[in-house]
Amino acid sequence: MNKISIQPIVEKRYSPRAYDSKQLSIETIESLFEAARWAASSRNSQPWRFIYATPDQNETWDKLFDCLIPFNQEWVKSAPFLMLALVQKIDPERNVERKNVAYDLGLAMGNFTMQASHLGIYLRNMGGFSVQKAIDHFNIPEMFEPVIMVTAGYLGNEENLPDHLVVPKGNQRSRKSIDSIIFDGNWDKMK
Repeated sequence: MNKISIQPIVEKRYSPRAYDSKQLSIETIESLFEAARWAASSRNSQPWRFIYATPDQNETWDKLFDCLIPFNQEWVKSAPFLMLALVQKIDPERNVERKNVAYDLGLAMGNFTMQASHLGIYLRNMGGFSVQKAIDHFNIPEMFEPVIMVTAGYLGNEENLPDHLVVPKGNQRSRKSIDSIIFDGNWDKMK
């Protein structure tokens, strides 16, 4: 299949582990959340919630950092922004479980990511964290569920990272082929 043209802002998205020491301004951080806020959601429920900190917010930063697995703690310590993204899994008006909250959060994080990319900011999503620690550290009510942790900042130099943290060059931007992810009505043809 020929190379398909996509918007440069999408193509330049990259998930680094090395961040520059430049801090994010409060206006920049607010613009990221504003972009997330405008995402579509099922029944316009907007079930996403965020807890974030910059390194100068010692107590919140330390709690978020403590939730990470040791591997992620190794490189996150130099990130200028750390966030926990949660979903409100129970609809408080109808007292029923919301089925689409992960999708809704994904849309909000997509907006967050594209706004970051537009501003020259890179982010990395991490599943390597303790949900239970997050619940305990932040007294998260049962109707909410921690889903992902995220770092954000300006791109740093990966040469400053220990070798075991650097993604091998051939693996940095690989993707499955487009014909292997599109279902055309015959499951047996899926790769």
